Amino acid sequence: MRISCEVIRDLLPLYAEDIASKATRMLVEKHLESCLDCAKELEDMKKQFGNVLPVDAYTKPLKKLRKTLFKKKLQTILLTVVLTLTVAAVVIANLTTPNYIPYSRDVVNITEKSDGTILVEFREDVTGYDLNHFETEDKSGYEYYITTWNSYWDRNIIKNTVQNMVLNPDGEKVFAVYYYNTDGSDSVLIYGKDQQPNGGAVLLPRLVLGYYLLIALIMFALSVLLLFKFYQNKKARDWLVRIAAVPASYVIGHFFVKGRCSSTYNAVRDLIAIVTIAVLLYITFLLALALFNYYKRKAGKV
Repeated sequence: MRISCEVIRDLLPLYAEDIASKATRMLVEKHLESCLDCAKELEDMKKQFGNVLPVDAYTKPLKKLRKTLFKKKLQTILLTVVLTLTVAAVVIANLTTPNYIPYSRDVVNITEKSDGTILVEFREDVTGYDLNHFETEDKSGYEYYITTWNSYWDRNIIKNTVQNMVLNPDGEKVFAVYYYNTDGSDSVLIYGKDQQPNGGAVLLPRLVLGYYLLIALIMFALSVLLLFKFYQNKKARDWLVRIAAVPASYVIGHFFVKGRCSSTYNAVRDLIAIVTIAVLLYITFLLALALFNYYKRKAGKV
């Protein structure tokens, strides 16, 4: 039985969009073999479908825009969080800065126990101490250097006090214990026999932070010189700005923690504080730079 053209033309949209069943397709194709009018109708219909954009053509730009806006919103939130953490790190670093206590007779009390161990007891306002020890020249024992400190954080926030300690828990021979001051004055013998009969011993601060600061300044200067040299090359300029920010962050972190001073009696503590602040500053810079470039492009300046 021959199918009328009206019926076939009702089926052509399904056939053209390839959603008709196999039986319907066979029926339409058999009719098209002998009907030029329906074949032309199908050809025109396919051309019309070809000019209609798929749904994705409209939704993809919108999805891309939403993704970009979400990314920038997330970067803004992260920038706020990291900036807050940076300020908190700077404040905590300064609040925990050791305030070294000058020697007085009641700052520390040293007692030798019957088993040969040396017990060190601290005054109530002492919240921390630094301890160094060195072998004597004949390597028969040790001489110890101790100083005490407290900080605003320990005194007023966590209200911490330091525990008494045993100087030689493994039974080391203790020849002398000195209390060293951080103002450049001579160390004070507080236990044992003086190992410095020709003059008082002075324990000098470490200068390692000064070397790190100098290296960072040199790296920053070199980065700036390269930046000027390759300023016209946008790709090189962008990379050099990010590279220069690394030593710059360290230098700023150093000044936040130590100010103009580079000597320290607690190098590990100060270095950790400086590096922590430097890392947070660098992350803050990268996030701020990304947002700046985005809004600059949005304003049509690039």
